[in-house]
Amino acid sequence: FGVAPLSFRNTELVFDDVRLSVYRKGAPSLRVHAEHLELMRTTGALTARTARFEFELDALTLTAPTLTGNVNTLSFDATGGVMIASLDGTLTATTPSAHFEGREGTRGIATGSEPIAVRGTKDGRPFSLDARRFRYDVEAQHATFDEAVSRVGGP
Repeated sequence: FGVAPLSFRNTELVFDDVRLSVYRKGAPSLRVHAEHLELMRTTGALTARTARFEFELDALTLTAPTLTGNVNTLSFDATGGVMIASLDGTLTATTPSAHFEGREGTRGIATGSEPIAVRGTKDGRPFSLDARRFRYDVEAQHATFDEAVSRVGGP
């Protein structure tokens, strides 16, 4: 765990192998791991490499090679090949990049303007969905897809 020396003149914090846990009402709601993280204290600008988020409340993980954004505005971009997966392994979604606005909706809105591929199983039957772009309301657990092609069952 590496930390940049702290002083009032040093506005950039640099961490390696960062692990954070966020609790809600005494229970873990989010776990974060990043190989490298840089945070500008004065602006809230954040950059992370090899980031993994475990959303305990939603039973989902998100991994991305690069995450940039701002902790003050709760606006983030994940790039380099984003993967979202259910903790039980029944669902995966991959897209080149995704954007998150934490102040939209009740718990945030995730969007993607690049193609997304969703794969999973429901009641033992495989399904797939490919779409041009997406929008996901975290609180409602509702996704909308543009120009989607889906398939249930079969190879």
